[in-house]
Amino acid sequence: MLILQSISIFYFRIIINIKDSSCMPIVAVVIPTLNESGTIGTLVEGLLAHREHFQMEIIVMDDGSTDGTMESIQTLNKRHGGITLIERGKKLGFGTAIRDGLSYALNSQPFQDCVVTMDADLSHDPEDLPSLVRACSQDTRVIGSRYVQGEKRHGWSPYTKVISWGAKLLARAFTDVSARDCT
Repeated sequence: MLILQSISIFYFRIIINIKDSSCMPIVAVVIPTLNESGTIGTLVEGLLAHREHFQMEIIVMDDGSTDGTMESIQTLNKRHGGITLIERGKKLGFGTAIRDGLSYALNSQPFQDCVVTMDADLSHDPEDLPSLVRACSQDTRVIGSRYVQGEKRHGWSPYTKVISWGAKLLARAFTDVSARDCT
């Protein structure tokens, strides 16, 4: 497994099966949302700027946003295409949004070469996506992590730090994943 370090603050979880390095990989980006109207447009526009490097499908899993997030997604899709909005109707949770988004991506046609999850709050920098996809062509799994040496978590409250640290430890304790950061 390759741990990728970057200057920006981000982490991606990525599943990869690059079939042929001579063609453009098909990348799915799963984004769980709940009231993200202030940031979702910036994130999606940043991701779409990388379409020259790979084919991309953005899958937004919305948990019943009431702030205009879904309308923003629909407008972006009309303008650019390639965005699937799955309206879950009510808050069902981040974990199930990730699970359901990954399931949707992995079962879609054509088969995705690379599936990435990103948070809609811009804590994941869309500029890091091409380097992660390139790294995937060399390895089976790539994890960009907030916990790589030299990385910092700006703007986190002590509560957020404790929750993140606890989630990281619980995930390792109750799964068979050997990664130091599987959150």
